[in-house]
Amino acid sequence: MIELLPDWLRAWLEEPIVAAWLATLAWAAGVALLLQVVAVLGGGGMAKSGGATAIALALGFTAGVMTVVPGMPGLPPAERWQWCAWLVPATLLLLWFEEAHGIASVLRFLLHLALVVAIAWWLVRPSGRARDWSPLEAQIVWIGGGLALLLLLLLGERCAASAPAWRWLLPHWLAAATSVVLLAEQSDRLARCAGGLVAVLSVALLLGLAHRSAPTARSSFAVVVMALVSLLAYAWGARHLGGLSTALLLVVCASVVLPAGSGGGRKGWLIVGVGPIVACLAAWLVRAAT
Repeated sequence: MIELLPDWLRAWLEEPIVAAWLATLAWAAGVALLLQVVAVLGGGGMAKSGGATAIALALGFTAGVMTVVPGMPGLPPAERWQWCAWLVPATLLLLWFEEAHGIASVLRFLLHLALVVAIAWWLVRPSGRARDWSPLEAQIVWIGGGLALLLLLLLGERCAASAPAWRWLLPHWLAAATSVVLLAEQSDRLARCAGGLVAVLSVALLLGLAHRSAPTARSSFAVVVMALVSLLAYAWGARHLGGLSTALLLVVCASVVLPAGSGGGRKGWLIVGVGPIVACLAAWLVRAAT
């Protein structure tokens, strides 16, 4: 098949970096799409409840990471950023199990808290940036950042489960796509992992637009948050991202908790569409100026 392409295009596709990127995007999107198709063909409660979306997002992202490592990282992984390959499936298994069995919400709160602590401990705490903090600055980051992430998970899940799928998938797609651009200058591996997240979000977003009334599982939102935040937290701790750029990207993630308004679709698009786009452009401009 590739022999039928023009010489310039074939030479470009055979470049090692291009081939690596295409492999990451193809595996991430392919796994996500395959799982969604199997769920639709099989029918049943999983496809109707949005559980298939959660599984596709988690396993698709993990498949993309495995093309970067390659293979599933060991325990403990060789590098801290590789914890994301374990945090995302763990998020799915923990919260999806709780969701499927209807256990008391206090347990879900504790699970969210454990995931937030895992991000802070494994990804941020031993970073070079953390060693420069004063005791007060460290407390602000750990306590304030942890509470903000915990509230994002709790409120975001509630909003995601009661709103059309595109409403929360679109801001996260924008944040992930912007993070690819920002990370590409510093770390090709992190950028490719973020690219895999963009690929699986693209599949979910297209399906969400095709079936606007289909519900999504709460764990779907948590999976995406853990994937994106774990990458951004490590990139920030390793000084691959500036503090303001990271904050703007996290604002895009958090935009899902903003009210869409009752004045029709135009106002909702303005809040969850234009707002994140402006924040992503601001993050790009801030990074380009430094």
